[in-house]
Amino acid sequence: PSNRPDRPCLCGIAMMASYPIKNSSNNPGEDADSSLNDEL
Repeated sequence: PSNRPDRPCLCGIAMMASYPIKNSSNNPGEDADSSLNDEL
């Protein structure tokens, strides 16, 4: 992973794009941020 910064980047982008859509009803900003922090 240390040599491939593209993998985590893609994962983060995909999650960020999918999370806000699902958590749009609840907290698009807070929920997405919390999830991203956990994944990181």
